Amino acid sequence: MTFNELARLGRIAFPLVALFSIVGAAPLFAPRFLTTGNILVILSEAICILPAVVGMQSVMVVGRFDLSIGANSALSGIVAGLLLQSGHSLALALALGGIAALLVSTLNGLLIGLWRLDVLISTLGTMWIVRSLALVLSDGKTTGSLAVPLMPLTHASMLNMPLPIIASLLFLGLLIVLFSQQLHCRHLYAIGSNEHAARLSGLNVPFGVMLAYWIAGVGASLTGFIQMLRSEAASPLVFQDLALESIAACVLGGATLAGGRGSMLGAALGLVTIVAIQNLVLAMGISTYWRYCMIGSLVMIAIMLDRLGLSGKCSRI
Repeated sequence: MTFNELARLGRIAFPLVALFSIVGAAPLFAPRFLTTGNILVILSEAICILPAVVGMQSVMVVGRFDLSIGANSALSGIVAGLLLQSGHSLALALALGGIAALLVSTLNGLLIGLWRLDVLISTLGTMWIVRSLALVLSDGKTTGSLAVPLMPLTHASMLNMPLPIIASLLFLGLLIVLFSQQLHCRHLYAIGSNEHAARLSGLNVPFGVMLAYWIAGVGASLTGFIQMLRSEAASPLVFQDLALESIAACVLGGATLAGGRGSMLGAALGLVTIVAIQNLVLAMGISTYWRYCMIGSLVMIAIMLDRLGLSGKCSRI
């Protein structure tokens, strides 16, 4: 087996090993962890934020990240929720909520891709601006019950699965196909691997960065809508930790802040691992604050494996 094959195997295997280790050890500390009901709870929690996580993965492929993704999800939910509360149609509410998220991602793309501003400062500033907009629009309050206007979606299903689950999985599947087959998405790996070389080879780097942030915006809006459907309300304060959780999930799945690689499937596995850890901490009856320590430890291990060369140089699944 060549080094590249070993590197690819190590990169793919780490989130699986971490997840199976948790699943294997969990019954020793929490006997009910592997019950059908609890597994469904874990998957349900992961499905909710999966679009935002794989959206973050697309940004990390080009060597960037988005600290505003949680605030963007909250804003899209608030915009849609307020429109529904005012009596507007469900289609219009979702469309304008999605447009709001895309406007935010476009701003990020302009600041970082076109004007080359620092990604940390830019997305941190955007995060506070967007969170403030969500609070101002809602007056800092959660919208009233949206059960009636959301009924067409909450009661809809496909293949005996609720529509939000189908939407989340379809988005994941779409990105897997695009990042393995579509030329512009494939170019994002080249930009992340070596931006200077990508420019010299004629790739439109600003457009590539903008495309990555647009994908993240779509993922953010989907997550905001799914959360609104689950709670039948919209809150401006949700998803406070979404950005850091998304980055952690992507790193566990084999991505790196340096860019150039990132597996959508790996990010999904990393997300399930994080949600499983959070659930396990609750099931064990210990302080929920220990979940940060456990997640952080796994992220540190993933980074050390990366430094040792076990994560290879590129992943394009």
